[in-house]
Amino acid sequence: MARMEHQVTLHFESYIADPYWPTLAQVIDIQKKSRMNMQRSEEKRRSALTEYLLREGLSLEEYERMVQLSSRQWYRVDNDDQTSEIIIPRHQLSAALTNAAQVSPSSVIKTAEAVNLRSVISTTDFRTGKYSADGIFSRYVKHDATNQRRYDENEYIEDFDAVGVIRYDPDRIKDKDVYALFSFMLRESAVGACRKMGYGRGEVKSIKPME
Repeated sequence: MARMEHQVTLHFESYIADPYWPTLAQVIDIQKKSRMNMQRSEEKRRSALTEYLLREGLSLEEYERMVQLSSRQWYRVDNDDQTSEIIIPRHQLSAALTNAAQVSPSSVIKTAEAVNLRSVISTTDFRTGKYSADGIFSRYVKHDATNQRRYDENEYIEDFDAVGVIRYDPDRIKDKDVYALFSFMLRESAVGACRKMGYGRGEVKSIKPME
């Protein structure tokens, strides 16, 4: 049987995306190679950065644009438009479902289905109906290698319905198992970042076949 499409509505208590953008790797590389963070004063840091950028044929404006792009807090319908709707991207949902399948009891999903879950269930991005953050989660994070703590902040959204489409073959996985897997994911393993701190959890509102 061909894959059937189902519209899914999930209610989230809260969610943090914490994206890792490709430009962040570029910014980190520039800061490391310029040795700017080894300088004691802001003036010397600026000078070290400027000299490095000049050698690499980059302008300060280009670097600042990279910093701006790498600090974006959300995936959006249009990632170049920071006023567009916030989404939960398909890669985060697929990863969360796969993780849930691997740690869930056999009563939720069979082992064979769990191992090949990405080929069993595919998903679109889920739209949240949110356009800006509801708050900021602030905390100190310990670095495992150095045991030092750094201050970190992430924007979060809360109390919203996320709507998207999933596709699966009912001959490979039963409807009740799909519902059970999504329920386990939202209750136990969660979606996105800061999951151990309680973010990314919620409940299934509906999973309906699409005509």
